[in-house]
Amino acid sequence: MGDLEQQLALAVVQRDRRADLYERGVISREELDQQIFNTGALENRLA
Repeated sequence: MGDLEQQLALAVVQRDRRADLYERGVISREELDQQIFNTGALENRLA
């Protein structure tokens, strides 16, 4: 597994974790949006 693939795997885990935290009201929508964007950017670099 390459470096970008590992970064993407971590970003997906973090995105899912933040989505759960957002649903529980622990973090802001902005924090979730930032992680969603970062994950998408990594996905695009691997495409």
